[in-house]
Amino acid sequence: MSYIFNKTNLAIIVGVAIIFGLSANEIAQFVKKREAFARISYQNFTEQLQKTYISQEMCEQTSRHICIFETCDFIPAGKTYEEVCGENFEKGWKPTNEVIPEIYRNLLAIRLDIASVSRRGTLKITPRLNEITYTSVYGAGEPTTATKKITTNDGTRLVSKLVLYDFLGLARRIDQPVETNKRYTITLLTDPEQINDDSQDSSTISLTCDAASCPREIIDVKNDIIRLWGGLVAEES
Repeated sequence: MSYIFNKTNLAIIVGVAIIFGLSANEIAQFVKKREAFARISYQNFTEQLQKTYISQEMCEQTSRHICIFETCDFIPAGKTYEEVCGENFEKGWKPTNEVIPEIYRNLLAIRLDIASVSRRGTLKITPRLNEITYTSVYGAGEPTTATKKITTNDGTRLVSKLVLYDFLGLARRIDQPVETNKRYTITLLTDPEQINDDSQDSSTISLTCDAASCPREIIDVKNDIIRLWGGLVAEES
């Protein structure tokens, strides 16, 4: 995201320049250009992190950091707005220090599967289409499916929660449960062509837990997905 100009980079640049037969003056000019580029790149990066945005989606897409809404509505008696909020304070969405991993920026779908003895239900959110689809199957019967629209901010807020709850870490730590009366599975489907992270070798990341012993973070995400559907989910009734 930003070019880090340090002694290691300088040594690499000089080494390559020597290989290509550049003169000392040409090397010096090239290094100056790279230093200027580094300063501009870092300045642009820090400006993005210091800006105030009108929406959470715009803030997180631009900064690639989790964003929170900052306001300054309470001014104690005897204090001025500038003293409490800062001279250049702007109300709005601002980036935090929490970086959004690349995998979350390339999601094709977020899926919640609810499996019980007699029913199977799936709620699938497709962020790029701003849609949520609910599919339910009772016993050996035919599935019923319905789709609703959601807002872009709905998907953004859900992704932010997955990041803050460290869903990827939970998925690695929680063991697959044995067959129980009721289980929840949350799955992230990613676009593998857009992922450059070598540590992520799968386009599907899933976490399954017993309904009676799921971590509270997973229950919270499950409840958020059901709230986004906004209607009856037979497997939860």
